[in-house]
Amino acid sequence: MITEVGCRARRQKLWDQLDGTCDAVLVASPEALAYFTGFAPGPFSFRMNEAGPMAVLRPDHVTLVGDNLLEPFLREAFVDEVVAPVWYEARRSASSRRPFQIGSVIRTLGNQLPERLGTDACVPEALISRMRLARPSLQITAIDGLLWGLRRTKDHDEIETLRQAVQAGEAGMVAGREAAQVGATELDVFHAVERAARQTIGRPLTIYGDFATGARASKPDTRPTLHPLQSGDLFILDFSVIVGGYRGDIASTFCVGEPTARQIQVFNACLQALEVGEKLLRPGTPCREIDQAIRAQYATCGLRSDTPGHAGHGLGLGHPEAPYIVAESDETLQSGDVITLEPSLFPNDLEGGVRIERNYVVTETGYLTLSKHELRL
Repeated sequence: MITEVGCRARRQKLWDQLDGTCDAVLVASPEALAYFTGFAPGPFSFRMNEAGPMAVLRPDHVTLVGDNLLEPFLREAFVDEVVAPVWYEARRSASSRRPFQIGSVIRTLGNQLPERLGTDACVPEALISRMRLARPSLQITAIDGLLWGLRRTKDHDEIETLRQAVQAGEAGMVAGREAAQVGATELDVFHAVERAARQTIGRPLTIYGDFATGARASKPDTRPTLHPLQSGDLFILDFSVIVGGYRGDIASTFCVGEPTARQIQVFNACLQALEVGEKLLRPGTPCREIDQAIRAQYATCGLRSDTPGHAGHGLGLGHPEAPYIVAESDETLQSGDVITLEPSLFPNDLEGGVRIERNYVVTETGYLTLSKHELRL
C-alpha cells in the first residue's frame, strides 16, 4: 500500500521540480491527494458525497482540509495537520458543503496566504477569486503538466499498490472464467469477478471494465447485462480493480464451450503480438515502435494490421495515462513506467473478437511482469 515515506518522497520531487517558483501548492483532485498524501477512501461512504477535500502543501508542512464527516478518513492520510471543522452533526441544518470547504481553506491559510501559489485544475475558481481579494498580488501557477510528468515514474509503494490491484484482478479473472457457463449471464460473471477480487483485498472496492460477449465486445458500452451466454460465444473480460486510487488493467478472452479453428487462429495471433511487444519493453524504446511491431505481427498472421484502438498505455492513478502506445505517439519508455500491452483483433467474420492484456513495470534493464493471469481461449 501507499506509505508515508513514499508520499514524502513524492512531495520532495514536486518541490525539486518547482525550484523555488511557488511558496505553497494547493491540490484538490483525487489523484493528487492520493499521490501526495495517500488520501483515497473510495466511494463506499455517504461521507464522501460532495466532500471536496483539499491539501495545502508547503515545503515543511502539509495540511489536509475537510470537515468533521471526513475526519476519520483524513486522519489516515500521511500529513502533518488535519483541519476538519464541523459541517454537519445531525442536530441542525447544514450549509452547502463545497462552499463550506472553500471557507475552511481560506481560514486555514489565514495570514500565511502565499504570494506564489501552485494549483491543480480541480481547485475551485471561487476559492482562487477569494484569495485574490485578500492578496491582489497573488501569482497562480498551474502544476497539472508537472504532476502528469511526475506520475509517470512510479515509486516502490506505488508499484506494490498496483501489484495488489492486479492480484485482486487475477483472482477475479479465475472466478469469472469459472462462472462463464452456458446459460449464465454477463452480470453473473461480473458478480463472480467482483466477489473474488473483494475477498482478495478484504474490503469493498471499485471494479469496472468490459464484460461483454460477442458483437457487444466491440461496442462503446460493454457493461455487463442480463444477456445469457451461449455456446461458442467469445467473452472478453477486461477490467480494473482500484486500490488506494491505483488501478491495474488486465484482460483475457475465452470461448464459452469449444472454440473454432478461426477463433483459435485469432487468439494465437494476439498471443504472438504480445510476445513481440514484450521484447521491446526497455527504457528508450519509442512507444510508436511497439505499436508498429504489434500491428506488423497481425499482418504476419494474415490478419488486418489497421485494427482500431491502442496497443497499450500507462497505468497508475489514471486509466489510461502516459505513456500511450499508439501509432502517432511522441513518447518513449522510461524506467519506472507501469504499462499495459493489449493486443486485440475483431475480424469481420467473427461474432466478436479477442483482446488479451498484461501489465508491466519498465526497469532500467528491461521489464517485470506484474500480471500473470492465464491467457487461454
